[in-house]
Formats: sequence, structure tokens, C-alpha cells
Amino acid sequence: MGRSTARVVAVAGLLPVVLAVQTGAPPAFGPASASALSRTEAYADCTHAAYEPRSWVLACADAGAVLEKVHYRSWTSKVAHGRAIEALNICRPNCAEGHYRRYRVTFTVSRPVQIHGRAVFTRVTVHRHGRHAEVFSLPSRPL
Repeated sequence: MGRSTARVVAVAGLLPVVLAVQTGAPPAFGPASASALSRTEAYADCTHAAYEPRSWVLACADAGAVLEKVHYRSWTSKVAHGRAIEALNICRPNCAEGHYRRYRVTFTVSRPVQIHGRAVFTRVTVHRHGRHAEVFSLPSRPL
């Protein structure tokens, strides 16, 4: 590609941005596109927003509850459903020296909120066979 061709491609690539600035509409590509803004994410590791994360830290203070090997059945802007392995610190003899037990679970991610133009989930409900559901609050911004 010659210099003049590269300049034409570069200028053509800026056209949606220039039009967006003139019309006040978001550009049709990149992080400001409507499809990127409509994806609901979650702070699954307590510090970084992610779409369909492969693991979750449910207890941000000490990572005493974690979802591993996550597989999603569905993920929409309102709710997500999946299955995983829940690793729980049993805190015996204490939490610092405790070991993790693992359980097969299903889970639901819900309660999306808008924070600075970004949709994020703020609740995970974990269902373990034969037990009451456990509800965990997720951060709505990085911790």
C-alpha cells in the first residue's frame, strides 16, 4: 500500500468519528458503539469488568467463595444463568489455615445497574443441590 492509499484509508476510517461529532451521535464502531454499550458486564474479580467471565470471586475481602470452571447457559442484558464449581473456604481451624471444599452449583447473575454509562450486574445467587440459595453482592465499580 502506497502513502497516498494509506492516507485515504486513514481519512476514510475517521469519517464515522467526524460525522458523529457533527451530529452528536456515537460512532458506529469501537468501544462507544451501541452493541458494546448494551453488553452487561460484571466485576467478577472485584477489580475488572468482564463479559461472561470464566471465574468469579464472590467474597472480595478474602476470596473465601469462588466460582470456577464457569459455563453459561445464557447471558442477556438483564440476567445470566450458568453452572460452575463453587470453592468455599471451610475456615477450619481458621480462615487463614482453612481448606476449600468444592461443590457443583448453578447460579444466576442479576440486578444490572448503570454506572457511568456502563451496565454491570450487582448480584449472584448460587444454588447448591439440597441447600438454600446463597446470595452474594457484586461491586458496581472496581474495588
